[in-house]
Amino acid sequence: MSLAVVRRGMALGLSLALLVAATALADDLKADSVLVDGIQNSINLGAVEPGSTHGADVGFVLVCKSFSHLTAGATLAIEEDSRDIPTGGSLVVTPGQLVVPDAWPADGSPCAGSEGPGTVTPVHLDVTAPDTEGNGYAYSLFFRLSDDETTGNLIAFTVYLDVADAPPPPPVDTTDPSLHGVPADITVTTTGDGAIVHWTAPTATDDTDASPSVSCDPASGSLFDLGTTTVTCTATDDSGNDASATFTVTVNLDTPPPPASDLTGAFGRPLGDAFLALVGHAGRTIPLKLDVRDGTVVKKSGDIAAPTLSAARLASCTADAAAGGATPAGGFDWSNGTWQMNLDTSGLGSGCVRLTASSGDDVVATAVVQLVPDEATPAKAKSKK
Repeated sequence: MSLAVVRRGMALGLSLALLVAATALADDLKADSVLVDGIQNSINLGAVEPGSTHGADVGFVLVCKSFSHLTAGATLAIEEDSRDIPTGGSLVVTPGQLVVPDAWPADGSPCAGSEGPGTVTPVHLDVTAPDTEGNGYAYSLFFRLSDDETTGNLIAFTVYLDVADAPPPPPVDTTDPSLHGVPADITVTTTGDGAIVHWTAPTATDDTDASPSVSCDPASGSLFDLGTTTVTCTATDDSGNDASATFTVTVNLDTPPPPASDLTGAFGRPLGDAFLALVGHAGRTIPLKLDVRDGTVVKKSGDIAAPTLSAARLASCTADAAAGGATPAGGFDWSNGTWQMNLDTSGLGSGCVRLTASSGDDVVATAVVQLVPDEATPAKAKSKK
């Protein structure tokens, strides 16, 4: 290459030296420890693949010398002046920039020895290797400063590289990852239109990818509507292989129990509040009357479910006697301002029986009657004919 393209200073004044910061280099340079001595004017990228592109930054350090100086405070572009690159290679140069310190000495004045190095934006190189194998490929560059500013030294730089065969591609990964910790089906209740549901996220392992991604749709923390929703969790490795598993989230409406009933009741004559309420003859019919109230309000037909009667045999005629299973004994009708029915005792046999009147799930009145054979009535009994 001809040196005519290199700009020189009229006197040996300022020296613009090269400092390199390149990607993937063997050299490890620290800018704060290499300002003048040991500054490189070349780098070696080592062995690279055919046609591959590599970036490198070329930095510069400004040194004050003699009496001829750059303009103090000037901002100067560092541009490519000429190049010499190998056949088959290519090079893209992004200009850098040099800001001369404001305190730099005026042209014709000597250096004080304490001048700062100036602020430099490196030149960036994108170096593309030839497609042909070989060693010692060299990309040579000369740089210039804008605005016809000059220095007293050559501003040159060389990038070296070797071109080697590309390594064989890694084997193709075709194995799906494995999911772990997929939640079991989840059931929650809510009083609204839906519920936010959380769960512990599943994990995944893979024979190639150390960290397969895992996602669930819908995601944990989503709002789930009433009903059942299927959640799909998928693990994906960096080769695009995936595996999925599902579980369900069921949201039920939490219906509060109905308010406690305030219904009360009492049997009218011939039954009463005493124990025994009545001694009667087995097999005969007993007319029953029932008064049902909510507080002081009488509950008639249409206000409540029509009361029903059940009967349970007692082990003995005592107030705390154990009762057997209750059997239906008929229902009441609303008549003449009260609930009425006729109890047929023919299926109850003799002995003591607990009668229970209920409206829906509410027990409103109970009474105990003693049924005796028709031909024998105890002397203490209250006979009703």
